Amino acid sequence: MSESSGCAIAAMPGVPRELKVMMEQEIKPRILKMMPPGEHKILLSRVLRLVGIGESAMEQLIMPLIENQSNPTIAPYAGNYEVRLRLTASEHEESAAIQLLNNLEQQVRDILGSYIYGVDDESLETVIINELLRKGQTLAVAESCTGGLISHRLTNVPGASAAFMQGAVTYDNSAKIARLGVPEQIIAEHGAVSAETATAMAMGVAKTSGCDYGLASTGIAGPGGGSSAKPVGLVYVAVYGQGRTAVNERRYASSRISNKEAFAQTALAALWQFLR
Repeated sequence: MSESSGCAIAAMPGVPRELKVMMEQEIKPRILKMMPPGEHKILLSRVLRLVGIGESAMEQLIMPLIENQSNPTIAPYAGNYEVRLRLTASEHEESAAIQLLNNLEQQVRDILGSYIYGVDDESLETVIINELLRKGQTLAVAESCTGGLISHRLTNVPGASAAFMQGAVTYDNSAKIARLGVPEQIIAEHGAVSAETATAMAMGVAKTSGCDYGLASTGIAGPGGGSSAKPVGLVYVAVYGQGRTAVNERRYASSRISNKEAFAQTALAALWQFLR
């Protein structure tokens, strides 16, 4: 770190673990020493993660908070098939900055609480697994268009084996019928990509696995296979549990891989809302 003409320049390595250690142990202490006493402030940020609402709709609901912000500040931005709010506070003492963030977060939750699933690095799948563990309940997943992506995300969570029991990739109609017990008549009348089939899949995987909840996805990832009635990007996700069901229809317009990622996020969001 060199100092010249009132400026300080620090060059650090690109390896994250080395950079972080150097920043905490060397750079920050030197910067604080260079600042006049009482002038340095602590900057803290907190990210709220939301699903089930678009960025524009979210901004409209919290516009009074955005227009009147000073310290702390609030900044909305888009994530991967979710939206996020970054809250940032600046104070001389860490405790004071934390209190500012707590107050602003409560104001946001009063408006958007039903959409906020996590904070900072919490993923949707982590929140879901933790909620199932807290309740002592279990989950099974039946996937068609997502091809195992939902199960993959859930099993990335440490300790998931105590809540996630099994996943079935029933890609072909014959698998939906044989593995899940989806009635042939439902597929014949409504098609594999339908609310009725998704619901039957969710109920079937829950009952055949003996789990408390069943989650299912069926859709058209593309690039082919769509029609005017059922275009590429159409997905149905269904949740079954506790004697009730919920099914959601969503439409996306992207590549095959991006559609699958959107479908998986949609399914997990539906499950989170169902569990709440």
